[in-house]
Amino acid sequence: MPFILAFAFVAYGQRVTITKQTLSYRRPNPNSPEKARIVVSYPRIRSTNRALSRRIKRNISFERIFNLDLKSEINGRDQWLESAWFEVDYNKKRILSVTLSMSGSGHFSSTISRSVVVDLKTGRAVKAGDVFDNMDGLAKLVFKYQQAEIKQAMIDIPKMEGYADFDSGRWFGDMTINILNLQEFSVSDDGVTFKFDYGFPRIMLPAQPPGVFLIKWQELKPFISRRGLLGKLVY
Repeated sequence: MPFILAFAFVAYGQRVTITKQTLSYRRPNPNSPEKARIVVSYPRIRSTNRALSRRIKRNISFERIFNLDLKSEINGRDQWLESAWFEVDYNKKRILSVTLSMSGSGHFSSTISRSVVVDLKTGRAVKAGDVFDNMDGLAKLVFKYQQAEIKQAMIDIPKMEGYADFDSGRWFGDMTINILNLQEFSVSDDGVTFKFDYGFPRIMLPAQPPGVFLIKWQELKPFISRRGLLGKLVY
């Protein structure tokens, strides 16, 4: 009997079942017709352990990731949010990677996305320092990808309508990647994706580069901790 119970623990720790629950919230006093409702697609978590399910759900919630106050969005005067949703990037081998997004509008429409990786054995969110070694070296690797993106953006942006006078020195002059920029990442079959926000104001978001850098597993291997959650994927 003890052997069977141990096996069951390992089995449910490998992955969880995630379904989507979509709810529509009506604003009592919308500022405009498109603000009449907020549509949110929530991740519903199911495992054989209720406490684990609750912990995972809490760590991938819109409230935690975006500090979202839905009640204020529904009843308040500042009405930005229009929809929220999620995508599962990876869900196996004890690793859950989820990207959550919210879309809304004020003077301009915009979408923001954040990614979180969860250890399915503990239900806790994973930090970069938990799974990567030589963080300074990893930052230099991601910086190489960022510089390639900036180089191409400096060619493409001035060709866009309304951006002929784009000042690349102002917007890209002091851009760099450091350890703090590596804290948000997502996992997929192909590798690990790091995300960088260039910080363009909303009026200039159409010109902002994606800042999404996929590092393949083979290139990333020297920086992955053997003892960390991602070690089993490359060693």
